[in-house]
Amino acid sequence: MNNKMDIQNILLLITAGVNFALALFVLLKNPKEKSNLVFILLVIGLGLWSLGITMFRYESLTGFSMYWTRFHFIASTFIAFLFYYFTYFYPYQIFRERGVRTVIHFVLLLSVVMLTLQGSGYIESARSIRDVTLHQLKYLIFGLYFLYFSLSGFYLLIKKIKRASGSSRFQLRIVFAATLVAGTFGIFFNLFLPFFTYEFIYLGPYFTVVTAFIVFYFIFIKQPS
Repeated sequence: MNNKMDIQNILLLITAGVNFALALFVLLKNPKEKSNLVFILLVIGLGLWSLGITMFRYESLTGFSMYWTRFHFIASTFIAFLFYYFTYFYPYQIFRERGVRTVIHFVLLLSVVMLTLQGSGYIESARSIRDVTLHQLKYLIFGLYFLYFSLSGFYLLIKKIKRASGSSRFQLRIVFAATLVAGTFGIFFNLFLPFFTYEFIYLGPYFTVVTAFIVFYFIFIKQPS
């Protein structure tokens, strides 16, 4: 895999490009709506995550590839954070988040970013893509952070589905189902499986780009009936 642009990397670059294109479309359409703005940032984060994984695999465990590891972990740190706030704002707020909670959330975000940048990040050693040793404690902290924001976002969607009706409820169900599928595969391939092998980290972004497009279509293209 040394410095080789294989089919997986090409698909990852396409995935990144699709996410950036979705972000640009929404930016040109209506960037002032809070949920739209968060969606733009979220899909940009997904694109940067895909790009980071691409470059990590392309550099193939050279010294420079470790910088790309930090890059794609930082991108995923923002993805979890932005997913929660997308579910908080879309399609409307059902509660006002207290200032203390917001401050705690930003402290968590910055703390995990700093943890990612500290030392060698989450990877202690790497002989190959298949043989990567993680810093167990640091990676566990990252995993708990990611699960906290992800599960909190799904909880908000469930609450909104229960309160909604008609086309609004249908859209929320689509968003919930699509993000749940992507979240499940993303957590499996990019959060759980790396404890055992790093070989399949390229698979998570494939599912998220499909989800991003489905959510984009039902929110910004398909008109409610």
